[in-house]
Amino acid sequence: MVEFMHRHKASDADVSLWKVSHSFHLVYVDNSVIHALVPRNLVENFSTRHSASAGYAGGMHTIQQHVLDLLLAQSPRRYAELKPTDVEGNVFTHHLRQLIKGEFVVQQEPGRYALGKFGRKLAGNISSHTGEVRSQQKILVEVALQNKKGEWLLFERAREPYRTFIGFPAGRRHAGETLHQAAERDIYEKTGLQPDLQFAGTLSFTVYAGEELFNFIETHIFVGIADSPTLKEEGILGRPLWRDLREENLSAHPYFPGLAQVYAHITEETCPFFNEYRIDTN
Repeated sequence: MVEFMHRHKASDADVSLWKVSHSFHLVYVDNSVIHALVPRNLVENFSTRHSASAGYAGGMHTIQQHVLDLLLAQSPRRYAELKPTDVEGNVFTHHLRQLIKGEFVVQQEPGRYALGKFGRKLAGNISSHTGEVRSQQKILVEVALQNKKGEWLLFERAREPYRTFIGFPAGRRHAGETLHQAAERDIYEKTGLQPDLQFAGTLSFTVYAGEELFNFIETHIFVGIADSPTLKEEGILGRPLWRDLREENLSAHPYFPGLAQVYAHITEETCPFFNEYRIDTN
């Protein structure tokens, strides 16, 4: 069920936010064209790039939905295939142009149209069986560094989700990076350290808040040794810190869901490892 959340002004455009699922939101510009399907935790950072002209209460117009439905099934298609027979040409052309402006549709050649950049992203997030938007697994890299005292390098988040939670430094893999490159970049950005890293294993987590899927993560874990007394100062993402974890209850706040499982694997098992876990949170 799509649920209206809020509306605000950005870049001289009227931007409205609609909830599709716990993990994904749809952003509309001037209530006319979906601008992007974005993860929930990226909504605050979302910035508009286009403004649309026509306004339709309730979100995307049915003609635009019709065009996308056809292109999601087969792309490209001819203009005559996309245009409903009972819609006037100038009206249909207006809505087609709005989809092009929002980068959901691209004109390949005169009279022939295909899914654009955001249209292809939308296609990748829709179930071919149910037609519903589905949550996509997040691919992360996670780095566990230990010093000679036996302490582990942790990171306390300063932003949602999981603000004030503590875990091993972790972040998303960027396009074009190898896992090892992503791990090196992320640990340097968060801590200022450049240690030698070794791949340890992969864990998959499904995190539920009650009955609702809250997070779906695959994390690739790297380990290493670091004894630098100087860590990067606290930034907008959070702060790094050293801590002895041997007597800590890693399954409770302030520790990240899944930290206990990661710690158990890197301290008790032969690498590389792989496992899947379900975690239930309040």
